[in-house]
Amino acid sequence: MKTLSQRILMLSIATGLSLSAGNAMAVDIGLGAKAGTLGAGLDLSVGVTPKLALRGGFSQFDFNYADSIESETSSQGASVSSTADYTTTFEFNTLAMLLDYHPFASGFRLTAGAMLNNNELRGTAVAGDQTIEIGNYTSTQGADLQADVSITFPKTAPYLGIGYDSSRYSKSGFSFAYDIGVMFHGEPTATVTLSGDDAAGVPQEDIDREVANINEEISSFTIYPVMNLGLSYTF
Repeated sequence: MKTLSQRILMLSIATGLSLSAGNAMAVDIGLGAKAGTLGAGLDLSVGVTPKLALRGGFSQFDFNYADSIESETSSQGASVSSTADYTTTFEFNTLAMLLDYHPFASGFRLTAGAMLNNNELRGTAVAGDQTIEIGNYTSTQGADLQADVSITFPKTAPYLGIGYDSSRYSKSGFSFAYDIGVMFHGEPTATVTLSGDDAAGVPQEDIDREVANINEEISSFTIYPVMNLGLSYTF
């Protein structure tokens, strides 16, 4: 037969386990939309404790820009106009896994984590009736030559930042959030591909020289600023 003290102890343990289970299930789940320097996307956050939250999301942004560069040359006393076509494409596709820490149990947060960096920049130059330079090689006017440049980044990029999430104090299910941080993506890498009937006439050493020149120019571009504004709903 259990004594009174034993019954009280068992009741206390059972109550504590019940409360712990209830608190473990009472997690905040937030789904939000965002837009910023990495594009537009969605975030899913799960509150682990009053000060810690896990957040995963993705961002995407595509942009194309085309332009033609015209030049005037003189031939036998006549002015001749020539044009070269250039196209630039930005494709941003980023996945994030982040840990948010609210040191003051308020909206202010410190964030650390990693991003899967599928971002890519591509450029195309078509000689047309203009000349283009590849390394030390200059194409002849009217050459059938196209140069495609692709710049890619290391796939995994650490992230550090600060931000704010009003869901920490808002009584409404809707809240706003912002982030300011840096993605450390490391040195990008360039590749150059030639096509057209006159591509075979470009020496390989000039292609390699062009790649080396581009890589040198972009070698200092090892970080990317991240700024996001978002609106979310907490369940």
